[in-house]
Amino acid sequence: MNKIFLLSISLLFFSCQDQKEQKQERVIFTTGFFMNPAQPRFGIEIKADTLFYCEEIIDSIGTYNYYYCIHNIDELDKLRERFKSSFASRIPAQDIPDATLCQVDIISENEIIKETFYLVMLEHFRSDIIKEMIKLKDCDLKSIEYHEFPKDLLYSQMPIPPSIR
Repeated sequence: MNKIFLLSISLLFFSCQDQKEQKQERVIFTTGFFMNPAQPRFGIEIKADTLFYCEEIIDSIGTYNYYYCIHNIDELDKLRERFKSSFASRIPAQDIPDATLCQVDIISENEIIKETFYLVMLEHFRSDIIKEMIKLKDCDLKSIEYHEFPKDLLYSQMPIPPSIR
């Protein structure tokens, strides 16, 4: 009987932990191809007190190195709130040849906001928040084997050029 009771308590504890993990808010910023082929695509995710970062390995399209570092939870909470308020309204769709396509995913308990845009066309208040997020990767990054990022831009392929006749 005691074993069943302990098993029940354990299952309840772990299910509550899983629900807590699922409800954590995350903000993810990813980039597409840059005009300069030597500049790698990258992704940054902030979740709780952790920043995850991936950077494409040049000459190995679609292959990434993955990292993480721990930050101040209050600082990341404030940044996530700024993202939520700044990206709550839609960004007008535009097509700019040769510009770098970027994407922000804001995942919270109640909603998912996904915006794809060209960084050069953002209003200053939005681009400042993204620049602030990018600066956060200048920390004591520790290598990890893998961390999942949205694949929309990070794993996209260059279009095949038209044949020359």
